[in-house]
Amino acid sequence: MCVFEDVDQTVLKWVHVVRDKNIPLSGSLIKQQALKFPESLGHLNFQVSNGWLDKKRHGIVEKVISGESADVNEADCNDWRNKTLKKLLVEKVRMLMKQTAMI
Repeated sequence: MCVFEDVDQTVLKWVHVVRDKNIPLSGSLIKQQALKFPESLGHLNFQVSNGWLDKKRHGIVEKVISGESADVNEADCNDWRNKTLKKLLVEKVRMLMKQTAMI
């Protein structure tokens, strides 16, 4: 059991949310994020250590992510390409046309 169980559970929830989004995590990033939670939970003297990571608490271990298993959803890519990228390109073309008209 952990002395700051509420902080422990909050960090664990954050790790799961980030992992579910296929965002790579490192021990230093988890520690950095863990510093943000204690004060909001009323723990003013909290200090982050490597204990959470060293003990592999909750089965959290560092791994190298590679391959297609962590790829972005193809539908999301197509949506971005068809909407956002198209808008960016149209704006860029308009800007270039204005610049060349000034010459």
